[in-house]
Amino acid sequence: MNWLKWLFKKNYEKPKGILLYGTVQEVILVHKLLSGQGYRVRLVAPPPEVRVGCDLAVEFELLEQETIETLLKQAGKIPQKMISTKEMLPDILKKSTIIEIDGYLMCKAGNMKITIDKISYRIVNISGGG
Repeated sequence: MNWLKWLFKKNYEKPKGILLYGTVQEVILVHKLLSGQGYRVRLVAPPPEVRVGCDLAVEFELLEQETIETLLKQAGKIPQKMISTKEMLPDILKKSTIIEIDGYLMCKAGNMKITIDKISYRIVNISGGG
């Protein structure tokens, strides 16, 4: 029965933040500083559109943003840019639209569409997504 609970458990991923710096050396120093203080951080490659000089960044749990900002300010390691992983989503994934057509509701998000019968609440069509 435990495998069934495992199969249906909700995998909630905590929101993340990214610290962006101009050089790899700064990123490595900040990673070392934060991990040394007990923060759960990791090195990641940010998408090209958010990079500020180097292709390496420090990822952290967004809930710890205030304390991390304070620590970095005290250490003189202020990032050039700090963003959340939600901000890195392509624009097409940030928006969804709902259209009503002849008794059906169609929801479009990204390249996916789902159509639902308004009376029976049954899914009548799903398309997109490969």
